[in-house]
Amino acid sequence: MSLPLLCPHCRHKFDLEQAFQEVDGCKFMEVLTRLPPRLVRPLYNYIKLFAPEKHVLTWTKALKLALELEPMIKEGQIKRNGQVFVIPQVVWADAMTYLVENPPATLTKPLKSNGYLFTVLIAKAEQAVINQAEQKTAERQAVAQKLEATKQSQAKAEQQAKEKAPVDPEFKKKVLEMLSTAKKATAMTPEQQAEHQRRIQAMKESFSPEEKKKMEAMRAERAAVDPLQP
Repeated sequence: MSLPLLCPHCRHKFDLEQAFQEVDGCKFMEVLTRLPPRLVRPLYNYIKLFAPEKHVLTWTKALKLALELEPMIKEGQIKRNGQVFVIPQVVWADAMTYLVENPPATLTKPLKSNGYLFTVLIAKAEQAVINQAEQKTAERQAVAQKLEATKQSQAKAEQQAKEKAPVDPEFKKKVLEMLSTAKKATAMTPEQQAEHQRRIQAMKESFSPEEKKKMEAMRAERAAVDPLQP
């Protein structure tokens, strides 16, 4: 139902609904001016997805859609089913551009609400959370591997330092005593040999693992000089 009005100035007839549309069109443009510049064109093109196939999208409908999105865009988040999803401005722009330029097969035009856009945005937000979690896990693993490599390198350096450390004089004296008495063991009585072996074993057990390695090194060095030495 139309309601024609008469302009008091030019006496031109116009419909009241047309006046409402003009006002809503101006309000829609005001919404665009309040948005970040990078979102103006994507939002404008996105609103066109609501246009009926054989009709023109009314400014009233466009204004309603824009007003619903404006606070969410400015806050950088949407709330659905008690959950808050962080949506940066660049994601808003990308999602709207994606629906316009590469509409999914499941998108049916004209759209009826912003629900489809929200579904796309939530999916992007959830994927971003997953990507962040995977990145943090990878970073933690890299740090752990680096720490383990450093630990192994330090342990190796400490072991090499111990092996290269000068032989303690007292330790060397014990080893030389052990090696020199070993040659005399053949001239001992069985009882003396048993006592000798007991002393040698006790002496070996008193050595640390590092000292045992040094003892074997000294034995090998001694044998290289004089193969007949024990």
